[in-house]
Amino acid sequence: MKRIAFRGSVAAALVMVGVGLLLVEWGVLSGDSARRGLHAWPALLVAFGLEEIWIARGRAFPAFVAPFLVAAVVAALWWLPAASGEAGGGRRADAFGELSGTRTADVAVVDGAYEVAIDVGAMDLSIGRGTGPGVEVRWSGVEPEVRASAGRVEVSEARSREGFGAGCARLRAREASWTVLLPEVPVRIDVDAGACDLEARLDRVPLRALAVDAGASDIDVALGAVEGEVPIRVDAGASDVRIEVPGGAGVRVRSEVAVGDTTFEGLDLVPGASGARETAGYAAATARFDIAVSGGASHVAVVRK
Repeated sequence: MKRIAFRGSVAAALVMVGVGLLLVEWGVLSGDSARRGLHAWPALLVAFGLEEIWIARGRAFPAFVAPFLVAAVVAALWWLPAASGEAGGGRRADAFGELSGTRTADVAVVDGAYEVAIDVGAMDLSIGRGTGPGVEVRWSGVEPEVRASAGRVEVSEARSREGFGAGCARLRAREASWTVLLPEVPVRIDVDAGACDLEARLDRVPLRALAVDAGASDIDVALGAVEGEVPIRVDAGASDVRIEVPGGAGVRVRSEVAVGDTTFEGLDLVPGASGARETAGYAAATARFDIAVSGGASHVAVVRK
């Protein structure tokens, strides 16, 4: 019978990987511990080589060697401190790259404003004024890619990795956190998100427009003082949508949800044009929000703070 090279070591590796994945699923091990265990993969190469040498000499390879060797390396890595990033730089890293960091978008403002387009997948996303100057886009997920041109910034998930690197990035995405800093000047925000929880605290952001296209999401938007009319567009799937508007601002609302309801708190609305409902004197208000919500099974709440 023809010998199958590395048979014992491969079997041991499969068993150990399977047990490790089960422990992660059951919550016994954290995702960080699992990643650090993956760093022990060179021990498998050593086990493969030892098995080949053993069998080449006509000896039976001891079944305990491969799992013992890998387990020893995993245990050693377990007690080593986790890889860290640059001191004081707000960055963390592991063997597959950065786990957190800050990106700054340098964009040329056109006619006193700019547009930011955010294209993300399944993750938590927040937008708002940070502790320092500027607008912050924060999320937990895959590393961002930032592209800036005249009057426009595009923020999306980095797609440069392929194959194994992409898989590792996805595995660690839940523990990764990123911040993109944007200029604090009038801005139009366009968000295209998947199954994403979005928190947009825009009450201290000079907003010109907001458009959100999201899937199964919870969407929480807080609006602040603006000049003129600011369009707010939300197209969501199975979502809960909450929009908070400031006192004194004019509000017009059009809600077209397939299944669900729309509620208003602190707002006295009257019938307006094209099936909309609006506050009295909407057209004459110096600050006003034109809100349109559409989508699937949603609960929409528009609240006056």
